[in-house]
Amino acid sequence: MLLRHTAPRSLRTALWRVLVLVLALAQLHPALAQLPTGTPQTSTPAAPPSSAITWKTCEPPPVCFRSKQARQQWAKDNQCQFLEDVCEGTPAKPDNQGAKQEDKGFWGALWDDVKGALVYGYEFVKGLIHGLKDQVTDLWQMLTNPAEVISGLVELGKAFFNDPDGTLKMLAGLLGQEAIDTIKRATQCGAYDLGKVIGKNVNPGAMFKLAVNLSKYGGKLADAVKGTRREFGCASFAADTLVHTPRGMVPIEQIRAGQQVQSRHDRLFTDAPQTVTKTFARTAPSYRRLSTEFDQFKLTDEHPLWVQGKGWTQARHITDDDVIAGAQGDVRVLGNEPVQQPLPVYNFSVAKTANYFVGTGAIWAHNANCDIAVHTKPWKDCTPLEKGFRGEVITFMDMIKAGAEPLGRTLGLNPKGRSPVQAFKAWHGRTGIDGIYKVRSKVRDKHGNVVKDKDGKDVEEVTYVIIESKATGGMKNGILDDIVAKLTKNDKERQMSDDWIMKNIKNMGLSAADQNAITASLQNPKKVKRIYAQTDAEGTTYHEIRGVDKAGNLDPTEARVSNVVFDPQSLKGT
Repeated sequence: MLLRHTAPRSLRTALWRVLVLVLALAQLHPALAQLPTGTPQTSTPAAPPSSAITWKTCEPPPVCFRSKQARQQWAKDNQCQFLEDVCEGTPAKPDNQGAKQEDKGFWGALWDDVKGALVYGYEFVKGLIHGLKDQVTDLWQMLTNPAEVISGLVELGKAFFNDPDGTLKMLAGLLGQEAIDTIKRATQCGAYDLGKVIGKNVNPGAMFKLAVNLSKYGGKLADAVKGTRREFGCASFAADTLVHTPRGMVPIEQIRAGQQVQSRHDRLFTDAPQTVTKTFARTAPSYRRLSTEFDQFKLTDEHPLWVQGKGWTQARHITDDDVIAGAQGDVRVLGNEPVQQPLPVYNFSVAKTANYFVGTGAIWAHNANCDIAVHTKPWKDCTPLEKGFRGEVITFMDMIKAGAEPLGRTLGLNPKGRSPVQAFKAWHGRTGIDGIYKVRSKVRDKHGNVVKDKDGKDVEEVTYVIIESKATGGMKNGILDDIVAKLTKNDKERQMSDDWIMKNIKNMGLSAADQNAITASLQNPKKVKRIYAQTDAEGTTYHEIRGVDKAGNLDPTEARVSNVVFDPQSLKGT
């Protein structure tokens, strides 16, 4: 028989408010999964609505289950979960006891930042992190500034503990009625359980960005939410917006993954059909009414359109003086006004060229900000482009952990402090050198003592690390000595050769001092290291690159990947 649990009314009220808060945070990036629904689904829906929660609450059928296993099988078949199977039964008690010594292993290197600081809302935050860890094995590797994230989580815990009503009021515009109805049924979950369930389904990038913003805005949740929504909101159009496909115009809400839409290369400006890879839907708290000489569109503030003379421009910044590019010609803007009302909106991601055309005037629209699962989804599910980006992110994180300083346009103008969406956008389309890092180390004498200058200051030396990152679809096939195929060659020089580096370093945005130091020492491996980073399903390995030809002779136009392994951690403590 289906079992039910009850809790005191005051606790039930507090707990559903907690889950409202968390779901509101989840809604900051609604493009990852489906909104909870009140009716169990017996088959996969053609176009599931999208939120940050992938589980749905089961509505009990008019039957009794013979066993717990039968109930769980019914839920699995209907793509939902009963709340009694979601919660582990942790007690619904005041969440103000803080961290316990036995939790030290759970937090790892972050323990010193957590203990004594994260007190109010601790169990909720711990559950949230537990759920996030279930999504991302090496969760902390995503963080470029862990202490800042923990500081924000401390503020999040305080907000949830001290003022659930005020927090709910600030976040109410992010929630749909379906989510509210589902939350009200979650009365038997303790704070830890609620946090864990949400953490399993919330986008880690959005959650961490919210924490960073909470730290940045001094714990002011309203400002942090606004900033995070601005960065993670999925650009979208209202229903009935007509999308151009090879078979004619189709309302956006009817677009399905696998269909083709008309798209344009934003550098070559050539048009070609491209495949839809994923669809998204949500309820936006507000929108804009954009009028052109052919159509009137309802779209979200952050949706980019190609404005002549400006390039991709968010809808909020488009004026009556602008002209939008179209498939058949330019389209004049006649008006653009904000509307402070909720609106169901839709979007989709497009393979290769992330854009499409909409409306009678066929204006050119981007699908920006709608899918950042590249940071968390399984390697086998990533496209070649996503694998390339993910490989460079892993390399970047490894170098940061080793104390190296990224220079210039490494990984697209350095992703530290950027949201995953911003980082991917800055990286996409880049060519040339993948990354340049600067490492400062103390000069030591033969006895291991730090050398001092005449003023008594430590003498330092600088090493530069230039990295070429590659990603593959399968497992590592081994890196033998002097493999050439892993580095491409044009008519004149091979990747990572002296001549190739000299040509491409000019576009890296380095200071004159750094650029001169690198070019003057390319043949000195103690001052300039060239590294080949290979990432695949098993992880990332690093090998040194030598500027030699196949015979091993120095050649400014050649480069070879060697079997000499490089460990970024070897840069530490030098």
